[in-house]
Amino acid sequence: MMMGRSGVSTVVDSAATGRVGGVALFLMRAMLVAAVTALATACAARAGEGNPAITPGLEDQIEIRIINNNFSDARMYAVHPRGREYIGMLTGKTEANYTLDWDMSQTLSIEISLLAGGTCTTEELIVDPGEALFLSIDSTLATMRNCRPTATGIGGG
Repeated sequence: MMMGRSGVSTVVDSAATGRVGGVALFLMRAMLVAAVTALATACAARAGEGNPAITPGLEDQIEIRIINNNFSDARMYAVHPRGREYIGMLTGKTEANYTLDWDMSQTLSIEISLLAGGTCTTEELIVDPGEALFLSIDSTLATMRNCRPTATGIGGG
């Protein structure tokens, strides 16, 4: 018997310490393998759950939430490797959700054209099916970061 600093006595069995390398070590490894297997199974079963960028039910689509802080109405177009696709029109000072068919990972930029004048195109993003995107149109296009003016230039919008 040994006495520790805390005053608690500890029994040390010299025969038991020799067994740590045998059966006890095997059991510890078996329990570790079982725990890792259970964790991997749980993670695989929950893949995609809880990810705020993945919208359930949109496996072959993407969702784009757009807030128009500009007073002017805006037309939006999706620009991707397959071409230019009309997303919709959004009245000034409103917001809306749009969905696009999106069956594979590819680049996407959004062209914003204000009816009162001014057009810009966002930087490209790589977008996967099922993702939800957010776009906020500033009160003045010229103040929008990551939105380059197109040939028509950025107006006062």
